[in-house]
Amino acid sequence: MSTATCRQKVCHHKEEECTIKTVADHLEKFFGQVSWIVGLGVIVMMAGVVREAVGRYFFNSPTQWVIELSGYLMVALVFLGGAYTYLNDGHVRVDMIYLRSGRKVRRCLDFFGYLVVLSYSIVLMWQSWNMAWGSFGSKATSMDAGIPLFPVQATVPLGCLFLSVAVLIKICRFFLPATVPDATTPKGVQE
Repeated sequence: MSTATCRQKVCHHKEEECTIKTVADHLEKFFGQVSWIVGLGVIVMMAGVVREAVGRYFFNSPTQWVIELSGYLMVALVFLGGAYTYLNDGHVRVDMIYLRSGRKVRRCLDFFGYLVVLSYSIVLMWQSWNMAWGSFGSKATSMDAGIPLFPVQATVPLGCLFLSVAVLIKICRFFLPATVPDATTPKGVQE
């Protein structure tokens, strides 16, 4: 989409705001596509667990690798799907105070929450990358199935990177409220 087209669609906002909105929209679309991959991963994980249950209880043929692989897939799927969930307010939120607050207090709580999540995800990204890189350097593998640990562990910092970008999108939209209807009112809450 060209800047001129974007400018027309966003009610003649400044060019920088239009560019930020366009980049944010593309990133949201990317995270949506990642969420489809995560969904397929859940199906693969479920099929593996069903295979394990049928093999173990009906054919007396258990495997060691399915449960281990399911655990690794679960970690990867949770972290890779976090950005999409965060952008769509699908995360758990304690609403006792939030819902009873006015718009200004909710905006302050939202901004404080953005900063907390961003800080946490950056620290977790840094520390998990150190762990993953150490596994890569030592060629570490899992005990039972011999699965290389680096690819699985690398999904944690990658997911944290995605989450950090999602938080930055929320922060940008926080300061550009005209680009979205009302970013601080959760779905189902009336003013």
